[in-house]
Amino acid sequence: EIASCLVGSEMCIRDSKDNIKLYAQVKNGQISTKEIGKICSYVRDYHTGDDKVIVAIFAKSFDHSAEIKRSGYEKRFGVEIMYIHSYQLIDKHPEYNIMS
Repeated sequence: EIASCLVGSEMCIRDSKDNIKLYAQVKNGQISTKEIGKICSYVRDYHTGDDKVIVAIFAKSFDHSAEIKRSGYEKRFGVEIMYIHSYQLIDKHPEYNIMS
């Protein structure tokens, strides 16, 4: 089940079999830790139910302290955070590279 439950380049994917909700945010460029915190806060406030929540953030690059702040945000907002760098997708699926 895929729902457009967030705005802009955000989306929510629900796996009803495993009770997991994945909230995805796409950022063209670098994302700051402040923005990551806002996304997690929004998801915490928006999410209802007992599903496991994963916040997946896809960006070209991340603030140098993003990894350090990840565990704090996970505890504070009750979500798991997954960082995905654009090169990880491009390496596996070069057809998505709009720069070639």
